[in-house]
Amino acid sequence: MKSKLITAAKILLSVAIIWIIYTYFFHIENPREVWFAIQSIPSWVYLIGILSAIINWGIEARKWQVLLQQLESISYANAFRSTLSGTAVSNIFPFRIGEYLGRIVYLKPENRIPAAVNSVTGGTVQLIVAIGFGIPAASILLPEKYSWLIKLAMVSVLSIPIVAYLIYTYFKNSQFTAKYLKNIAEDIRKFTLPQLLHVLWLSVLRYLVFASFYTFLLYQFQISPHYFYIFTGVACIYLLQSFAPSMAITDAGLRTGLPFLVFNIPTHMQPALLGAALINYTANMLVPSIIGLLFIVTQKIKGR
Repeated sequence: MKSKLITAAKILLSVAIIWIIYTYFFHIENPREVWFAIQSIPSWVYLIGILSAIINWGIEARKWQVLLQQLESISYANAFRSTLSGTAVSNIFPFRIGEYLGRIVYLKPENRIPAAVNSVTGGTVQLIVAIGFGIPAASILLPEKYSWLIKLAMVSVLSIPIVAYLIYTYFKNSQFTAKYLKNIAEDIRKFTLPQLLHVLWLSVLRYLVFASFYTFLLYQFQISPHYFYIFTGVACIYLLQSFAPSMAITDAGLRTGLPFLVFNIPTHMQPALLGAALINYTANMLVPSIIGLLFIVTQKIKGR
């Protein structure tokens, strides 16, 4: 009975992700112009995109390994599978809830609830990095009417570490933690400063890889001849994405729609901008999600 339910869940998940991809990619305006723009790019650019995506998700897999090091020893191969599986499941749940649900398949049952803290910690550090790069970029590039976003980002940068530290201190010192929070409290206590600094370094490195390829791609599409301007725009895009509920059907729209808000370009260049956004989204999100879905479908969940 259990195996039948797991099989049914995998089938439903596969259908949901395929449907989401279909509903988005087959409702793009001016598809012919976008396709012509994409075809104008040399094939070696796509090879760089594949390499960038492998490095990007390879760094994220290593980060997941580091986050789990006091909770459970997991091989790099399983960390990579776990990360891509989480990416696939995150397509159908808002606020990246699915990312955690997809990753825990590769963990021991007793570690799956405590691993939520590790997942949230990794996501929070990556958010801080995105905000840290995004605030200066937004202050340079975004119009005055979006100044509220810069203030919100600054408040977030200041409040997230403070709140995290207060939670950490409470769980570390509290002697009256409720039973159902015991595992979470123990997991929080296990984090070390070197471990968190390692996660921060990997988050910065991943951000730079992710942003650099998008910058390079926009340069190849001749959105601007200035790398610094493009990189600043990319940082703004990632900042704006950080404050939106993320799931595939909204995330795809944000990733391909926000560039039009950030970059002030003439109408005839819009297909090129959309083409660049689609390639970046496909290389770094869509293809990894499909691979992660394959991992989920073929994964045999064994009782431990």
